[in-house]
Order: sequence, then C-alpha cells, then structure tokens
Amino acid sequence: MCSNITTRAEEHMKMLVAQWATNDQALCDIAAAIRDLKQRRGEIMQQQQAIVAAMNETHDHLQALADNKFAEDLENLVLHALDP
Repeated sequence: MCSNITTRAEEHMKMLVAQWATNDQALCDIAAAIRDLKQRRGEIMQQQQAIVAAMNETHDHLQALADNKFAEDLENLVLHALDP
C-alpha cells in the first residue's frame, strides 16, 4: 500500500516537473518574442523617421520649384507688360 502511494506520488512529481519545464520553455519563448517585437518596433520607428525626412525634403524641393515657376511667370508677365 505504501509503495503504491509512493509510486503514484513519484509519477505525479514527474508529471509536475515535466509540466513545469514546458511552462518554463513557454515563458522563455514569450520573452524572446517580446524582445523581437521591441527590436522590430525600433526598426519601424527608424524607417518612419527616414520616410518623414524624405517627405520633408521632397516638400522643400517642390516648394522651391513652385517658387521658381512663380518667379518665372511673374517675370514673363512683367516683361510682356513692358514689351511695346
């Protein structure tokens, strides 16, 4: 009777240890996934900043082109008005 209880207790203990190992591995996997997500988030933020910088630069170039075109049009208008 006593050995039967001991055997069942040992089996139960083995099952608990196996379950603990599985849970421990799951927690390690979750921690690794969180680290990966944080790294990816940082990469995405850097890409986002690069995109915003490129958009600002493009806007500045377009604004300069528009200013030049306006100045050209104004010059042509004035020259046309002064042309006899």
